Amino acid sequence: MKEPRIAAEIAKQLQKFHQVDIPGSKEPQLWNDVFKFLKKASVLKFEDNEKQKRYEMISFREIQDEVKELKVRCDKTYCHVLLTIAAI
Repeated sequence: MKEPRIAAEIAKQLQKFHQVDIPGSKEPQLWNDVFKFLKKASVLKFEDNEKQKRYEMISFREIQDEVKELKVRCDKTYCHVLLTIAAI
């Protein structure tokens, strides 16, 4: 930042923001929601045979494995920016 005074004020405000106690789980809910969605999506049935055939080509196990890997990587890097963007 070009203006040290402004940068210092931003830092103070961010500190206040991060000290706010918000009730509820401190864990990101994104992963819970994604895994719930995958569980529901993996058992859908369609009356339209063509849709059902295309749907059965989706490997929900593979998707779930990839999401698990993404979660592990994000947990290691504390990737809250990604979680915030994904929640939008």
